[in-house]
Amino acid sequence: MKHRKLIAVIAAMAATAGCIAAGTGNAASKPAQLATANVAPYMTPHTGVLVDGQVTGRAHIVSTPSGRTILQVSAEGLTPGSTYAAHVHYGACTDYLGHFQYVHPGPASRENEVWLDLDANAAGRASDQVEVASFDLAQPLSLVVHQHSNPDTGPGAGPPGPRIACGDLELDR
Repeated sequence: MKHRKLIAVIAAMAATAGCIAAGTGNAASKPAQLATANVAPYMTPHTGVLVDGQVTGRAHIVSTPSGRTILQVSAEGLTPGSTYAAHVHYGACTDYLGHFQYVHPGPASRENEVWLDLDANAAGRASDQVEVASFDLAQPLSLVVHQHSNPDTGPGAGPPGPRIACGDLELDR
């Protein structure tokens, strides 16, 4: 269901971008940006990374002319019943950089970063969608899945922990 909603949003954004390009929309608006990422386990050992996991997935991002960004992530190969954090990070997966932040350096919070919560079902699958302030999808970015939940998800929640899977965001041109 979330995939259908995202596809509808992408179609609407493409139509809006076409109107703007044709001069029938607001010339001050930026055209929509679309990006995707194929999420896969890390294979090379590195500090703060768990390798050879089974987590795979896909991320879709739309940065709208209205100043919002919609990010949808789906993953599988997760431990059933577990909760995982997913974040947008600076750079490619192999750059091992920190979380993208609107104000950098700034607080690690949902208001300043892009956070998703992946709650694995009995089959080890999860998805989440978030709408946040717009950001430039043309810069090098990646989507990282962490071993634990986000720190604000409830009692006993702590840091999201090591990285277990990642996908480089690729801008659709």
